[in-house]
Amino acid sequence: MFRRNYCVYFLLSVILFALSGCGRRPAPLRHQPTVIVSAAKEEDITKSYKVVGQTVAVDKVDLLARVVGVLEKRTFEQGSFVHKGQLLFKLQQNVYQAEVQLRQARLEEARADMINAEIDFKRQATLLSKKATSQRSYDNARAAKMMASAKVLAAQAMLQVAKINLGYTTINAPFDGLIGLARYSVGNVVGPNSKPLATLISLDPMLVEFYINEALILNAMQKGNIKRGRPDNKIIVKLLLSNGTTYNALGQITFIDNRINPATGSVKLRASFPNRQHILLPGQYVEVILEATKKVRALLIPQAALQEDQRGDFVMLVTDQHQVKRRNITIGRQYGINVTVTNGLKAGEKIIVEGLQKVREGMSVKTVEQDIDTKLGNTTVIGTEGLKRAEESSGSKTVEQLKA
Repeated sequence: MFRRNYCVYFLLSVILFALSGCGRRPAPLRHQPTVIVSAAKEEDITKSYKVVGQTVAVDKVDLLARVVGVLEKRTFEQGSFVHKGQLLFKLQQNVYQAEVQLRQARLEEARADMINAEIDFKRQATLLSKKATSQRSYDNARAAKMMASAKVLAAQAMLQVAKINLGYTTINAPFDGLIGLARYSVGNVVGPNSKPLATLISLDPMLVEFYINEALILNAMQKGNIKRGRPDNKIIVKLLLSNGTTYNALGQITFIDNRINPATGSVKLRASFPNRQHILLPGQYVEVILEATKKVRALLIPQAALQEDQRGDFVMLVTDQHQVKRRNITIGRQYGINVTVTNGLKAGEKIIVEGLQKVREGMSVKTVEQDIDTKLGNTTVIGTEGLKRAEESSGSKTVEQLKA
């Protein structure tokens, strides 16, 4: 009986052990993620400096009424381009024309008095030589002649003032440029105390005003790239407009301020740009790009590969054994969407530019290489879909991790 129970218990144990083993699955093999890598590349690049600037008109004038009068005519389309000497506004002229005629009459009267005084003076001089008149009469005639001459000069001056005031009734464009809104309609009384009738600005050329730090300006001057008082050909000045396009003409530095702002440690500069198509308007914010004419050798990596923590900037590179390794680096200036590396990396070393969220140091990975367009400072943005296709082409069966 005991032996029979023992056999039953043994058989039940074997069956339970077998059943429990059926529920277990073998551990999966560790998955090797696929990452996009680019080789650090040495290229001859142009050093550049980018700063925000603002466009400024070379000439700007507020058109004012110099005399009081009724606005009789406006001869331009608001917001249009006008030419130097073009008539813009005209005030009523009848009062000022009458004033000119009155001053002309006063001048003629003064000239008549002067002729009469000269005749009397000559008569008194003749009589005095014959001792037929007194010295006093001669002196009075001489003084009258001088007073008459002075009255002629005064009348001439008053006539000139009247003609000037008459000229102020017409307002012409002092230079070629773009005119804004007219602040007064025809029929309004305007004068010296009125607001400007309109504002005229020049468009070609256009100035761009910007600031750079004192260290940069000192370096440029010491190297002879920038010189005060004359346009400089050793610095190329470009503009990047607000819509992301590059302006189609180069500029020249025409002004360097004579002082450094102590609050910011920067100095003001101005560059002049041709603006024949009137694309630039005063007040626009633009990005000013200063480029040296001489190229330098530099090591470039995509900015997407750059990471930063408490120990500084670093990249994750892939060794020849397909192992992920951290490398601390020192970076320089940005070049397009790439950055220059001054220390910590060698040309040809492969750094991870996409898929960083899936890897850690010491892991084994599969790689897909991507080249950097260093001449344009660009690299192709592959994105998740491109990385998915790259992983599929590399032979990996799992792609769901790419979506994390």
